[in-house]
Amino acid sequence: LNGIYLHKTNENNQLYLSAVATDGHRLSKSRLVLDKDVAFEAVILPKKTLFELVTILQEENSELKITASKTKIRFTINDITLISKVIDGRFPDYSKVIPTDNSNKITVNLSSFISTIDRINSLSSDRKGTLKLVVNKDILKLLVNDPSAGDGVEEIILSYSGPDLEIGFNSKYLIDVGGVIEDKNMMIYAKDPSSPVLIHDPADINSLHVIMPMRVA
Repeated sequence: LNGIYLHKTNENNQLYLSAVATDGHRLSKSRLVLDKDVAFEAVILPKKTLFELVTILQEENSELKITASKTKIRFTINDITLISKVIDGRFPDYSKVIPTDNSNKITVNLSSFISTIDRINSLSSDRKGTLKLVVNKDILKLLVNDPSAGDGVEEIILSYSGPDLEIGFNSKYLIDVGGVIEDKNMMIYAKDPSSPVLIHDPADINSLHVIMPMRVA
C-alpha cells in the first residue's frame, strides 16, 4: 500500500498516535504520546497528503488538530485546513515484522557509516546497491563485488561484542534510514544473516526502522 498507516496504539499502558510505512522490504514507525484517550479512526494516508502536511508544519508552530473518518482526514492548524481522502484498503499486521529477539547490538558512528557506504558504492555498478556487512569484534567491514570493477572493501571501528555476522543489504535502505537519524550513532540490532534488522536512533526513543536482508555471495 502506497501510504502511511495512522492509528492509535497502546504500548506498555501508554497511548500513542503511531504512523507506519512499509514497502515490503523495509518499515519505519514513529509515534507521539497521547495525553488522554481519544476516539480516532485508523486510516491510510496518501504520501502526497503527508508531504503537503509536512510543508505546512514547517511554516507553522501551533497545535495541530486531526479529525479522521473511514473516508477522509482533516488537519487544522491556526487558520489552515488540509482535507484529504484516505486510501481504501487494509494495512498489513506490521507488528509481526518488527523483531523482538535481535540480541546482537551493533553501535556505529553514523557519519562514518554513511560516508563509507557512499564511497564504496562508487565502485559498484549494481543498481540494487548490494552491500555486505561483515561484523567482527570492534570491526565492521563493508564489501561490494562488481564483475567489471572488482571487489571493494572498507573498514570502520565500532562497538560490538556479539558473534561474527555477515549480512547483505540494499545500501540505499541504510542511507535512507541514516538520513533521519538525529544522534551521532546508529544502533543496529541483528539476529542472523536471514532475519530483518532493527535500527534505533538513540536520540529518538519513539521511532524505529526495520530492514530486510539480501542474499549475498
